[in-house]
Amino acid sequence: LLAILVATGSIEAWHLVVLAVVNGSARSSQMPPAQALLANMVPREHLPNAVFLYQAAQHGSRFVGPFLILLVLWVTDQQSYVFFVSVILY
Repeated sequence: LLAILVATGSIEAWHLVVLAVVNGSARSSQMPPAQALLANMVPREHLPNAVFLYQAAQHGSRFVGPFLILLVLWVTDQQSYVFFVSVILY
């Protein structure tokens, strides 16, 4: 929705606030169950590796995402494309 609003030029500040609240609420209710399920999906002897991989994916995406966004901005110089890249990565 954010990508479409930016691409059409109809984005306003209140859109960002509403979308941030909705996304934050959804993520805060999704993250704890995902971490709790990890212990049930992986054998006990592999649990440290599973936790490491889960955290590496979380923190790795925080590095790779902005890096890809910089590349998109550098190549295309279109700010609206950044939101579409974020949608694809999400």
